[in-house]
Amino acid sequence: MTGDPNNDAVYLKLVNASSAAQPVEINLSGANNVGKTGTLVSLSGNNPAETNTISAPMRIAPLKTPLTNVGAKFNHTVPAYSIQVIQLQAK
Repeated sequence: MTGDPNNDAVYLKLVNASSAAQPVEINLSGANNVGKTGTLVSLSGNNPAETNTISAPMRIAPLKTPLTNVGAKFNHTVPAYSIQVIQLQAK
């Protein structure tokens, strides 16, 4: 977890190298005024050997989506073979 005090942002980095989705409970104890929405940036593949190629240059590309129902404590599932960054507003 890292933070940016200039814009009251908290960044959570999640990695799942396994072949099964992993549920996690996120608890930002000590964080105040955590927003109820956030942003999720995700990179994922179908297996660890999957890569981009000249013929498929966007096979693995960042996907940015909004998150809802988040806060100081929430549950999240990290998909198989993925790297995710969750951005939340918190002070």
